[in-house]
Amino acid sequence: MKAGFPSDLPMTGSSVDGNTYQLPEDQLIAFPASEPWIMKLGADHQRAWAFPLFDEYRHPFNQTSKIIPATDGGGYIAAGVGYLPYPGQSGAIGLLRKFNDEGEPLWSRRLFYVDTVLHQQYIYDIKPCPDGGYIMCGQVRQPVDTVNYTPTQQGWLLKTDQYGCLVPGCQGPVAAEEPDHPAPPGLLVYPNPATDMLAVYLSGPKPAGEAFFRLIDPLGRVLQEAPVAETDATYIFTLGAWPPGRYAVQYWADGRLAAVKAWIKAD
Repeated sequence: MKAGFPSDLPMTGSSVDGNTYQLPEDQLIAFPASEPWIMKLGADHQRAWAFPLFDEYRHPFNQTSKIIPATDGGGYIAAGVGYLPYPGQSGAIGLLRKFNDEGEPLWSRRLFYVDTVLHQQYIYDIKPCPDGGYIMCGQVRQPVDTVNYTPTQQGWLLKTDQYGCLVPGCQGPVAAEEPDHPAPPGLLVYPNPATDMLAVYLSGPKPAGEAFFRLIDPLGRVLQEAPVAETDATYIFTLGAWPPGRYAVQYWADGRLAAVKAWIKAD
């Protein structure tokens, strides 16, 4: 394991994130798969526990940027970058994950900025806020491709609540037991009314086939369309110079309209 960034943990133990690399046995040259891990070492420097940080994504450029104590007094928050297949392409997304003192993951947050080609966004730093939330900084950029388009790069500043939610309520209700059937797709939006940005949280089962968002104006015209790679994720839209009024975001999955949410565009 290649050591990474140490975290701010008590002196009786330490936590290290790093990467493990795997190569096929029958190949001499291969592009490795990277898996950032969180590991706690006891006072004797022996491993107490370890788990893969982003076990659903495997990519050579996955990375963990920082680990901080959670603001609620229990566990830790890890921020990083995960690459995942996207419809027709792949890209980097911002990722947050909370885990407890025993190394048990508690929740994950996926953050997409959908208005960039290849959707490459990076979280580099995270700090706690007085209100219990978290503030993060990083960048959103396009890969260098001067043939098909002019690449862009901009800073990325995010503020979430104590649950890592950019859209309030993304943590969902606390269920006493597992439901008999998975909940249908659902949408939450924030802020509402919105001015220049709109964050859309999508919940529900992952679609089997093609899925996408549509932003609809008051006349039912499609203003913007974006593919959906994951559910239980937040998608951030930059709004155009659209007139004030009542709009809607639609979620289409597997050939049907699966969810819709109205929102207000303000001046």
